Amino acid sequence: MPTDRIRRAIEQITAKPDPARLAQIADLASRASDAAETRRAPLEPIMDELEALTGFREGPRYWASFHGGGGPEEFAAVIALPLPEPIIDLDPAETGTLLALEESVRLGDQAVYQRVLKYLSACLGEAFNTDLIYWPHREMNAAELLDEVIRRRGILRVEGIAGLRAYELGLAEDVMASGDAPLLAQQWAELILARN
Repeated sequence: MPTDRIRRAIEQITAKPDPARLAQIADLASRASDAAETRRAPLEPIMDELEALTGFREGPRYWASFHGGGGPEEFAAVIALPLPEPIIDLDPAETGTLLALEESVRLGDQAVYQRVLKYLSACLGEAFNTDLIYWPHREMNAAELLDEVIRRRGILRVEGIAGLRAYELGLAEDVMASGDAPLLAQQWAELILARN
């Protein structure tokens, strides 16, 4: 049973923004992208308007490479409503509830999915990143993913970021030594080994 604070956070993450607000944000995103790519209009006033409306601001480089993904409409749906305040003292059951939400929306509404990922990252920091989903060092079901996040939180609490990096390095070495690791795991391991 989700706690009240997680229930409220999920309601806020999955809320549907006003369609007029979505259209306004999508229009600003399209205009910002066009201004950055073509320079037919000044970008700064568009960024100012978007920031005043949503709090979101990125520089010209972001807008020049904006096209792709879900486009302006999905972008608008992701940033239209503020995310809840991060809960940095999540207990294991609350963490499991948020991870279950991530899994349940993964193939559905991509804007909600992106909001869930941002919120998980805000709450869990270095203990959670999308590598655990997209480029895992091994296949994990929901319970194993929760265990991994809890393990990482424990490492961070005791040993800090250096301890987490050492843990990941050990995992990467194990993946490369196994000889039969899936390609995504090998790619993840190569990135970790190259980082060290």
